[in-house]
Amino acid sequence: MKKRFLTYLLVLLVAVVSCDKVPQGGEGGEGGQTAKITVSGIVTDSGGDYLEGVVVSDGLNCTKTDASGKYSLPTDLSTAKFIYVSTPSAYRAAVKGGIPQFFQRLSDLTPVGGVYQQVNFTLYKISNPDEYTVIFTADPQPRSSGASYDNFAYHSLDCCKDMFKTLNEVSSAISGRAVYGICLGDLVHEDMSLYSSYYVPGLASLNYPTYSVIGNHDHNTKAKDDDEGAAYFEQYLGPRDYSFNLGGIHYIVVDDMMMKIRESDGTLRDYSTGLSDRTWTWLQNDLKQISTETTVMICAHSPMFKMASGSDRSSSSSVPHGADYRNLLSKFKKVYAWAGHTHSTFNFAGNYPSASPVIESHTLTRTTGELWTNEYLGANGTPRGFVIMDVKNGEISWKFHPIPYQSGKYLASKSPAYTYRDWKYVNGVAYIGDNVLDDSYQIHAYAPGTYGDKYVYANVFMWDEMWSAPTFNQGSADIPMTRVTSAAKDYMYDLGLAEIRTWYVNNNSTLGKTGSGYTDDDRTCPTMFRTYVTAASGTGTIKVKDRFGNTYTTTISW
Repeated sequence: MKKRFLTYLLVLLVAVVSCDKVPQGGEGGEGGQTAKITVSGIVTDSGGDYLEGVVVSDGLNCTKTDASGKYSLPTDLSTAKFIYVSTPSAYRAAVKGGIPQFFQRLSDLTPVGGVYQQVNFTLYKISNPDEYTVIFTADPQPRSSGASYDNFAYHSLDCCKDMFKTLNEVSSAISGRAVYGICLGDLVHEDMSLYSSYYVPGLASLNYPTYSVIGNHDHNTKAKDDDEGAAYFEQYLGPRDYSFNLGGIHYIVVDDMMMKIRESDGTLRDYSTGLSDRTWTWLQNDLKQISTETTVMICAHSPMFKMASGSDRSSSSSVPHGADYRNLLSKFKKVYAWAGHTHSTFNFAGNYPSASPVIESHTLTRTTGELWTNEYLGANGTPRGFVIMDVKNGEISWKFHPIPYQSGKYLASKSPAYTYRDWKYVNGVAYIGDNVLDDSYQIHAYAPGTYGDKYVYANVFMWDEMWSAPTFNQGSADIPMTRVTSAAKDYMYDLGLAEIRTWYVNNNSTLGKTGSGYTDDDRTCPTMFRTYVTAASGTGTIKVKDRFGNTYTTTISW
């Protein structure tokens, strides 16, 4: 890095790049012409020092700054919307309203004499770059409180309010390290007004910056295609495909939802998953900029490898460019693939045909609870909540954190019995005994008889193959518990969630209607364990150790 000279600064203020006349019309311009230019600029830190080796992209091509902080990037204005930097590990972009400002919109550039001005970036040093926390949320997906499908039990916006409250409390308790957020898509639910009225103000209310992933419900259903459908996301949040670096780890955000028109009603609601040709090209160019000895965190809305569908978890290797990105990512030191979309928790750390030993797949529950009712459990029995990941000198650990609040008013005249809920709400706050619900709650246990048999059951929310198997102890030996798989499919469900869904099927005229899509028959909980118990009554303790050495216990009596 070299100090910027005043003379050079004055030159930069008037420097411009030559370009062809920008054509009018659709993609590629009139007559198939393109608006190819060279965008150039300079990247410095807040003290004016040049930053070398910073990756700059237009969403397709990538380049790096030289020793003078300068870059030059061929760009096609008919398709490019942003110029942005992949912030280096020891630096961050400015933050505005909780949104990292690592990008500049090409449409915001001011032409000077018919050509475009330079695109410059200023980055800020991080005091402790190798120690930080990332909070992952997924699918908050609020609807307007006036929407008919948001009035069965709790308003989704009330659940989002509780989410933001908990996020601020958790992040405020973290000291000595920076905190970042990543929301894994479905930020809103097809109501584009909620970007400005809910999501953007919500991010501004947090005391840390958040990176956002686009989900299928974040598209404008009135648009004619995928690109047009993403306009609101891009207007408020920036690019759909981008990367940044924290503590030596390379974070990638990709758009893996390819939206298309639903023939039955002409709306942009159907989709396929995978990577478009453009996203795949950008991903290759982005990964060329880093060493294969790098750990990669890749974030998408839909799971990129293991899908949450059925007891055996079908792979996504057949999606567009699925085999391509699998093979490319397999070359890196370690890859953690994070996603939402399925509303269920699923963590897979073992090898399987569609991935490689270095790739792990982590899918998070809907942060704000069950989709239709916004009740307290997600699709496979995980409570409302999010994942907190801590990083220190390359060492990574994470933990699920439940949301203890339920401040919204119950909207129906009657409610489920909540027989299997482990806590009670007192003035909208969840208590287990005398303690507020917190991250010590990692297991939902069921006593013998609750499933109609003599097994103890335990739903271990964040379990994966690198955890120990849970054990059950009645005062003498630890009895191993066996994972419930397709061999016992009739028991592969969370009873607390089944209680909720069964009640609404039987007591709500809309949800109970044949063909409504709402069902109480969900046998897709991959984190359920059980063991046989002979005693007619008694007390026992379930214990499990996670992959990071933390031990969790819960006691049940029957």
